[in-house]
Amino acid sequence: MKNNVQLPKLPPAFIMRAVEKFRTFLSNLRKKLVPPEIAMLEQITTFWLGHAIHTAAYFNIADKLVEKPKTVKELADEIQCHEDTLYRIMRLLASNGIFKETEYRKFGLTPMGKTLVSGDQSIKNMVMFQYSEYYQKAWSNIIHSVKTGQPSFESIYGVDIFKYFVEHPDQGEYFNKAMIFDSVQSGAAVVSGYSFAGCKSIVDFGGGHGFLLGCILQSNPSMTGILFDLPHVVEGAPETLRTFGVEDRVQLVGGDFFKELPEGADAYIARNIIHDWDDKACIVILKNISRAMADKSKVIIVDTVISEDNEPSFGKMLDINMLVGSSGGRERTKKEYDSIFMKSGLKLTKITPLASPYSIIEGIKDICL
Repeated sequence: MKNNVQLPKLPPAFIMRAVEKFRTFLSNLRKKLVPPEIAMLEQITTFWLGHAIHTAAYFNIADKLVEKPKTVKELADEIQCHEDTLYRIMRLLASNGIFKETEYRKFGLTPMGKTLVSGDQSIKNMVMFQYSEYYQKAWSNIIHSVKTGQPSFESIYGVDIFKYFVEHPDQGEYFNKAMIFDSVQSGAAVVSGYSFAGCKSIVDFGGGHGFLLGCILQSNPSMTGILFDLPHVVEGAPETLRTFGVEDRVQLVGGDFFKELPEGADAYIARNIIHDWDDKACIVILKNISRAMADKSKVIIVDTVISEDNEPSFGKMLDINMLVGSSGGRERTKKEYDSIFMKSGLKLTKITPLASPYSIIEGIKDICL
């Protein structure tokens, strides 16, 4: 089947990093130029904008502006809501570049606004998950996490978030779609920023329905892959793999990476898996990878790497999101990755920043152990 997955075209990673540093410089400069009370007020009210974006996503506003700009009255009639209140929301969003007011009380899409148009690969799914009532309730209980070190989500609902989704599959819908969005972004970054030269076989462990593996195999026609995840998960993978046209080069293997993994592949890759677990659990997983690896195999972890300076980063925010919602998960620094690799019989060899918030943490089996 012809590939119908549209990966975003990303600039080189070094350009993305340079832009991020410049943006940080401007942000820090702005904070220094205003009274500290005003700078702090701006920080603590950012969630106001987030809830306004969620409102637009909830009412599918971007969908209704795809063909042409519309007046607030037209939008209000379509979604059956209060016209003047909707205008106030749209005015705020337009002032932040999400929509544009083409005429008085008439709005159209901007490039940022287009990201909210519905679809499996849309960031709208991430907005709907992050601002869902049940997840916002977990964030509101973050004090519990700071006091105890335990995820606030479990303290409220009595189960971890993945078991919660099993019990409430309707609530898990946007989370699953949000992970597709994340896979699109990170998949594009991996294939554009990392060379798989010399790699003939790869295992994607915890690979879900195979989106990342599909990206890699499509860009590397001579490679074969094994998609490894829980049996009921990999059962849902064939459709995704067909969209990439790689289904004939993928073996589906159901299993548990806390017990064992397929042996002898040239590379073992995981995206957003290691960050789900505490160090003890990660070492179990990584030891199983080490046992499965051949002497010249590589392990490739796609996660954020937190810098040890005080510069802002997505990874530092994601780290607190993991504190709230996961069972012991966290983002890690280079030293922390080095530590869990060493304790697992692996040696960290290289970290490659990608054109995204993520990096590739690469390692080999430590044959000296």
